[in-house]
Amino acid sequence: MAPSRKFPPGDIVGVVFAIALFAVFFFVPLTKAEPENVSPAIDTLSSSHDQLYGTQSCELYCSAHDDDEDALTFVWSSTDGKVVPSGATARWTAPRQHGSYAIIVEVYDGNGGHDTSCVIVTVARNQAPAINAMTCSPSLMLPGELSTVSCDASDPDGHTLAYEWSSSSGEISGNGHTVTWTAPSAPCTYLVAVRVFDGLGGDSTRTVLLRVAPTDPPVIDELIVRPFLPEYTKEYPWGYRVLRGCLCECEIECVASAVGKELTYDWSCNEGSIEGSGPTVLFIPPKSQAEVYVTVTVSDVFGHSVTGDLFFKVFNREPFSDDTDEGGGCGCRG
Repeated sequence: MAPSRKFPPGDIVGVVFAIALFAVFFFVPLTKAEPENVSPAIDTLSSSHDQLYGTQSCELYCSAHDDDEDALTFVWSSTDGKVVPSGATARWTAPRQHGSYAIIVEVYDGNGGHDTSCVIVTVARNQAPAINAMTCSPSLMLPGELSTVSCDASDPDGHTLAYEWSSSSGEISGNGHTVTWTAPSAPCTYLVAVRVFDGLGGDSTRTVLLRVAPTDPPVIDELIVRPFLPEYTKEYPWGYRVLRGCLCECEIECVASAVGKELTYDWSCNEGSIEGSGPTVLFIPPKSQAEVYVTVTVSDVFGHSVTGDLFFKVFNREPFSDDTDEGGGCGCRG
């Protein structure tokens, strides 16, 4: 029997360490390395409009993919205006100021990868609507009557227009470019205004004046006679004594009043003639002795009227009977 070999204590420790190290490498499996993350990629970014006007909106669409099939997150922003995000889409409202603006989208995969893109949208300069004319019919009326007020407007950019009406008093009914205004009860001059706007920040305003007249008829305040030959004309309580013929013609003026109303004058005489029109005319006496009434009727546009007259005794050069208690006078009759 062969003798056994004994190892010194130091060698035994070395052997045990070698066996343990071999077991670690032989029995412990190696960990597989994780693959590198691939960043997402934006395929397309588009806008429903390349050009807008201030306050208008457009829709934005982003298409992106991730090779690692990670869930993607979309973060939207813009250089101005307002962005309302909704995942891979967003809605952008343009600012009022014209110019070019960038809408940016950033796509994240949650693992440190991302991609960025942007689209440019132009905001055009908006032109204000133009008010071509503003009319009212009628412009003069009595309390409670109606006037049709119209606004003729257009938009240089072709935008649809809206109308906002107001008045200092009275009542406005209707909408659009034509409305009806009901006159208030108090006679006065009133203002009706319209604001025309395109809904995109452009607007224009215009006003028109309407007059409400009192219901009272006109009043003849005075009838004034101005003879061309005063030495052949004499005034009496009952009227005037005037020499016959064209050399003794008289200018007659009717002084009448009607607040806020335009007046018309209708003159007539039973002898002689009247020349001219309006509040002042020329009365030419007849060529023979006569008794003459010169009559004027003053009317307003609503059909109200008042009448006044003057009485003339036309004489020849021979003495004229001075019957001061006879004849007519200067009177007004409504």
